[in-house]
Amino acid sequence: MKIRIIQLTILTIIYVFLQSCNRPVEVNQYQTSTFSKIKKDGKITVGYIVYDPFVIRNPINKELSGTFIDIMKEIASQMEVEVEFVESTFATFVAGLQSKKFDLSIAPTFTTIARAKSVAFSTPLVAGGNSAIVRKGDQRFKNLSDIDKKGIVVAVTQGEQGQEYAKRNLTNAEIIVISGGDQNLTLSEVLTGRADVALGDFYICKKFAEEHDGAFDLFATNPYNVTPVAWSVRYTDLELLHFINTCIENLELSGYMDKVNKKYNANFLHPKNVWVR
Repeated sequence: MKIRIIQLTILTIIYVFLQSCNRPVEVNQYQTSTFSKIKKDGKITVGYIVYDPFVIRNPINKELSGTFIDIMKEIASQMEVEVEFVESTFATFVAGLQSKKFDLSIAPTFTTIARAKSVAFSTPLVAGGNSAIVRKGDQRFKNLSDIDKKGIVVAVTQGEQGQEYAKRNLTNAEIIVISGGDQNLTLSEVLTGRADVALGDFYICKKFAEEHDGAFDLFATNPYNVTPVAWSVRYTDLELLHFINTCIENLELSGYMDKVNKKYNANFLHPKNVWVR
């Protein structure tokens, strides 16, 4: 009798298990993707870093403009969603993505291998180079090997590609890290005498040297490193990444990218596609 009861119990458990396997799964059991949520809510949240000419903030009314702002607004317009901009820095944009503070980062980010471990990069929008600022008349520096010496102080911006380069390649110089996303603060360390050299973006260094008489752009005609610049999303948001890549290709081939770059006098930053027939 006991054996039959046990057999019936086992059969009942098996039946219940099989029935649960065949039960249709409720749609809301699955987490909605970021891309689906954006379309449903009608809003995309975008992280940015103030970085001329990509993102410019009016000091009076705080209004944002720049090449990447215009491109993002065009994408949002054609997508028929609102765009909310959230400020970030080079040191915090990855954390901002991972914590879902924003859906997409349009910070002009060099697509380094180290960064690619943490975020998924879009198709590159531009190609950016690296340069360095020294004091005008300082004859100690002619090339990169002159920088990496004992007694030389090199300023870098926290989270910016210059910091990554210094960490990998400068083993003898003293490195000081300046927090925040404003590279001008880092470059100013040279003029104040707190640093001998400051590493920075090619475009920013060029502009800084033009605006400050005591500054000299060491690699003005030949950046020491050239890297693609792209936007980024979380690795779990490949749907959104595919959409953004499609948008970039469309706006590139339609001529919109050229139009925006001319508006901000940034044509040289943008690689040109050439069709061969």
